[in-house]
Amino acid sequence: MKRRPNIKLLLWLIAAVSLFHFAILTHLIPYETTWGGRLKSDAEMYAFESTSILANLFLGFVLIIKGEYVLKSVPSRAINLILWAYLFLFGL
Repeated sequence: MKRRPNIKLLLWLIAAVSLFHFAILTHLIPYETTWGGRLKSDAEMYAFESTSILANLFLGFVLIIKGEYVLKSVPSRAINLILWAYLFLFGL
C-alpha cells in the first residue's frame, strides 16, 4: 500500500487546521466561539492557540519524515510511536 497519497492528504488537512488556528490567533475568527466557549481572555487564547499550532506543526514534521520527503534522521520506530500517540490524542 502506498502511503504517500495519504500523507499528502494529512499534510493538507494539517495546513488547513493551522490556518484556522492562525485566524483565531489574529482575531479573524472570534475566540469566544471556539474551544467550546471556555476561553475568557486573550491570554488564555494565546496559550491555547500557540499550543495547538505547535502540536500541529510537530505532527506535520513527523508526517514529512514518515513520507520520506526529507532525509530520515529519526528511527522509524520512534516516528510510528509518535503517530500512535497522536492517534490516541485525537481520538480523545
